[in-house]
Amino acid sequence: MSKDRTETGSFKKCCYRRNGFSLVELLVVVSILVILVFVGVPSVNGFFASAKRQGALSELRSMLSLARSESISRWERVTVCRSIDGAVCAGTGKMGTIPWQGAITFVDLDKDRQYQAGTEALVSSMEPGDGVAFTWNRGDSLSYQPDGTVTGGSNGTFQFSFAHDGSSCRVVLSMSGRSRQSCP
Repeated sequence: MSKDRTETGSFKKCCYRRNGFSLVELLVVVSILVILVFVGVPSVNGFFASAKRQGALSELRSMLSLARSESISRWERVTVCRSIDGAVCAGTGKMGTIPWQGAITFVDLDKDRQYQAGTEALVSSMEPGDGVAFTWNRGDSLSYQPDGTVTGGSNGTFQFSFAHDGSSCRVVLSMSGRSRQSCP
């Protein structure tokens, strides 16, 4: 009678299963992951910076478009003014390049470019967020006439600067009341 393989232990040697990975395999996988992280992180950061930039520009352009639309549909003057708190206009200047922290849009019944709560309808407000600064080169406000055009001296340029990537863009407002953006 021949001896069974299990008795000699040769069966255990021939069919031994490895559990886990070798050191070389682990080093290869870790090095590939490190390369992917160093290549991928700047791309992801660039994507988020671009999204933040486009979000701020779109928010302002939407506000301007809404102001123009409201002035036409209500057949009233609609004003967009600089605001610090999103509730009141921050100044009355009609000239000069002034930094804006935010903006509000309202129906300007008395045509003074100042929002009076309770008597004038607040249409919208915006705050661009951290790391986004913008200036308007025509003072503290701009107004749309009932036909959708901007009042004299209200055409101009919003200049945006973005701290997170050092870029800048412009939103240009024409006399017809339409806006366009320009990013170098």
